Amino acid sequence: MKLIISLAFAVGLLAVASALTCRTCDFRVGSLCVTGSHTANCTGSCSTIKTYAGSVPLFSKLQCDPNCTATAKTQTDNILKIDYTISCCNTTECNSGNHVQLSLSLGVGMVLLWLLKAL
Repeated sequence: MKLIISLAFAVGLLAVASALTCRTCDFRVGSLCVTGSHTANCTGSCSTIKTYAGSVPLFSKLQCDPNCTATAKTQTDNILKIDYTISCCNTTECNSGNHVQLSLSLGVGMVLLWLLKAL
């Protein structure tokens, strides 16, 4: 019985890992998406681009980026002269801005371990 549950858990983890959903918003001020927030299936990474005027946050953009490259330090746009950072992440809706997130696979794994211990 434990072998069957373990195999089902492993297959479930593979299914969850292959399906990445990213939050998308073209223009977000604070936590409010002005252009309407959506989710999108993604084959790359979720990314967040944050812009600043000095140390004051201006706006951000959330998207799915197949070739996301995070910036190691703040960059400056040559045309608009604003600073920006790019961050990449690879879990479902990791760019949503929530501070505490529990992945589905971790939650399912914890429940299954509890059930196995109870048997």
